[in-house]
Amino acid sequence: MKHIAAVLAAALVTIGLTAPTATAADPAPTDVKIAWKDDTFQFIHVTWTEDAARPNRIVVRKVGDPTERSTWHVPADAPNAFDVPKSAVRQGSTMTEVLEIGVAAGTEAGETSPVAASPGFDIRYPGTPRMGAVWPTGTNTVTATWYGWPVRDPNPGDPLDRDDTAYYNPVYQVGTAAPVAIGKPITAETVTFAGPKPPYDFYVWSENEWARPADSKRGRVQTTAFTVSIPSWAIAGTSTVISGTYNGPSAAKVTVQARNSATSAWYAVVSTDFTGNKYRFAVPSQGTRQYRVAIANRADSDASAAWFGGYSAAKTTTVQQKVTTDGSRTYHRSYGEAPQMHVYVNPAVEGYAAMQRWNGKAWVFVANVNVRFGWGVNAISKASLGSTTYRYYVPNNLYGGNLVAAAYSPNFVITVLP
Repeated sequence: MKHIAAVLAAALVTIGLTAPTATAADPAPTDVKIAWKDDTFQFIHVTWTEDAARPNRIVVRKVGDPTERSTWHVPADAPNAFDVPKSAVRQGSTMTEVLEIGVAAGTEAGETSPVAASPGFDIRYPGTPRMGAVWPTGTNTVTATWYGWPVRDPNPGDPLDRDDTAYYNPVYQVGTAAPVAIGKPITAETVTFAGPKPPYDFYVWSENEWARPADSKRGRVQTTAFTVSIPSWAIAGTSTVISGTYNGPSAAKVTVQARNSATSAWYAVVSTDFTGNKYRFAVPSQGTRQYRVAIANRADSDASAAWFGGYSAAKTTTVQQKVTTDGSRTYHRSYGEAPQMHVYVNPAVEGYAAMQRWNGKAWVFVANVNVRFGWGVNAISKASLGSTTYRYYVPNNLYGGNLVAAAYSPNFVITVLP
């Protein structure tokens, strides 16, 4: 019985040589067969049949070309079997060639029989995957797609072919840390996974029994950074201006959300796509609300980056009522009925306005004026000659379910002449 140790000690590899000549006095081996040694696919198991124990010469060459790319020598007392390293077969060969493993009787001095060849085989391996898209979902889920490049099989159905399927290995990598495999190798060309906290890279590489080509282009998973400015106070009838900046994607979908209290549900007020790293909204100031800005998730069209969005902190914008009047007026006591003064409230609330008078030291209450649909009217006393300063005070109200804060009108002067 031949021993493996003897085989390894006697094996000699040469590359790119033409077989040395010797007297071909021995019959050629027969029934040369090849198969993968095991499921690690690191060795090709070669077997053959001979009518007597002889030293053998094992070669790898291209079909139709006598040039020996790799050569091994097996002593006569070894089994009629040899494990050819895959790495030696790949060395100097291309995916477009059809190769064979030849077995002959012979030594380093040369062959002593004709070469018996195995069935032809190729070393076809998959192409580099092309990244399709990387897009974010929710707060940490990413879906990625890619495309496998088909590679023509120059020798379909050979003994070393497993199948036509490439196996893909999707991974993510945080900084310079070791890449992390996303599950086991798959044949699908898409994967969905919950990733770590961004930023990190995603890429995929393909493989089969012969090789792993280059990695795909990397997709970058990041978080859109943004700033926000929300005013704390606004006057009814004006606009609540909400603005800010964002850094990251070339465009961003920005939504202003509001809620009527700290315990109520958020709802969308306005939403727009922005470019240029800035955004601005002018929201009608119709009531006190809490606002926040939401930046939507986004995937760049060239699959180079996926951007997770987010929410700003909530901030309350108090809306104050705007109270106006007819302004300062002059009346003659001797003429007709008492004059009337109008008060106007924006928004058009239902309630009352308290008329106040300045007595030289403090404001004193005069009368409550009913306010309906945002306005009210009351008579001005003509009892006292001279000028008197007045104002209206409108307390907090609800308008459309939202609080509107109390406000004073501008001061106005009523002058009564004889």
